[in-house]
Amino acid sequence: MRYYQGRIDGDMLRHGQPYAKLRQSYVIFICPFDPYDKGLHKYEFRNYCSQDKSLAMGDGCTAIFLNTKGTVNDVDQDLRNFLEYVDNKNVKDDHYVDELRDYINVLSKDTEWRKEYMDNKTQMMFHDEDIRAEGRMEGQTMTIEKTVTMLKQMDVPEAEIAQKIQQTFGLSDRETADLISAK
Repeated sequence: MRYYQGRIDGDMLRHGQPYAKLRQSYVIFICPFDPYDKGLHKYEFRNYCSQDKSLAMGDGCTAIFLNTKGTVNDVDQDLRNFLEYVDNKNVKDDHYVDELRDYINVLSKDTEWRKEYMDNKTQMMFHDEDIRAEGRMEGQTMTIEKTVTMLKQMDVPEAEIAQKIQQTFGLSDRETADLISAK
């Protein structure tokens, strides 16, 4: 959610513009599972004060998670029908769902659109994998840094730390030196 919110804010606000130029924004995820296991169809989040929930940040950011597996009667029938359609259930007599179904049928026959869609989907897949890999690398770096700090506190010689870190994590001499000198 933070990643997409950051992208939206970055697109809205150019270098040097005042923060007041930021408009309200919504990040909406449609999930084929219940992300919070509370049975709700819709989870809506805004920033507020932890000590006094009546104090809202007022930053204009809203995150909404729609859930196709909701069981609670918390949304209107139109939204429930849409979520059922997204969940590949047969929805009848709903003007919006019928319109959406027709639109998707037209798009699916458009070979140029399909090609562009698949290109975008492939690009997003690689992008998401890059972000996951980056997160793993940051986690590994943090683990190594904490290990180095702990070993230094135990008065283990730097040469021995470097050797163990390099062997364990398969780092180059330069990467090892950078991590040890950082701590």
